[in-house]
Amino acid sequence: MDTPRNPPRDWAEQDPGLPIEFGPASNAEFDPEPVLPAVLRETIRRARDDAERNARRVGMSRRQFLLSACGAATTFLALNACTREEHRANPSATTSEPGGTYEIPPSASVEPPSAFEALGGEEFVFDIQGHLLEYQLNPVLNGLSFWQSFPQKGCGEDDPRVCYSIEHFLELMFLRSDTNMLVLSSLPIFPEGSPLSPEIMDITRRTVEGLCRDERILLHAQALPNVGTQRAALDAMEHTADRYPVAAWKTFTHFPGAFEGDGNVWWLDDRDGGDVGERFIRKAVDIGIPTSTSWLTTPASKQAPPRARTHPRPRTSG
Repeated sequence: MDTPRNPPRDWAEQDPGLPIEFGPASNAEFDPEPVLPAVLRETIRRARDDAERNARRVGMSRRQFLLSACGAATTFLALNACTREEHRANPSATTSEPGGTYEIPPSASVEPPSAFEALGGEEFVFDIQGHLLEYQLNPVLNGLSFWQSFPQKGCGEDDPRVCYSIEHFLELMFLRSDTNMLVLSSLPIFPEGSPLSPEIMDITRRTVEGLCRDERILLHAQALPNVGTQRAALDAMEHTADRYPVAAWKTFTHFPGAFEGDGNVWWLDDRDGGDVGERFIRKAVDIGIPTSTSWLTTPASKQAPPRARTHPRPRTSG
């Protein structure tokens, strides 16, 4: 919260880094490479040097330049050059040029019209799975340490949990990126007192709706058909749908078993002889929200097709 003792952060004064993230980076689902390949290390070094020189040439601060189309073009040109040099130095290469490159003229590094022509566009950017963790608004009962597993904790805040807040999330998605629209999607955390509860998700949605006067955030509501009694779990879906504008459901077939070690997992195609998957899909259809996305205990390709044959109307992805 902004107070006289804790003034609003001015992200415009921070170093944005290169406009293209070369790594090492991870979404915390897979570990990044411990050391970047030499070609990328050289690309980063050369892009920084080129950006410094080009910024002076066009009369911009280094930060302004790196946030411009010319900054992006400069970075891509450095990547082109380093990739080409590495390829030509490879004695086993059978072609004179690498397999792919970015078609960017050198003028794009210092001439904004040229940069916009090469890189500009009106593409619609839709992020289909966004997450945040808000620890400040409500008492948190579940997911207290969930934030510790993700690299976002290193954003520079005194309290690293703030790095996952609604404010940080909206800044990253709608100010620092070209995202036009997103789906705010639930996480494998019990919903009561969750830092990404349905209430938190809807507060985020309504905040953006009030600021931007549009509906650029959709909600993936959590469904837990295997937690508690089945009737109560399915009734909870209906309660959530009545209270919030749910666009689709989010399920985790490995939750909570993979976290609690209690074996409580389920199968979308009910291959274990149960009926959790069937009842979940029927409930979603009855409610009128037949779309869902699932984290599956085996690949979606093995579980989703049988359900698609028996239930052609619901749309499930994994």
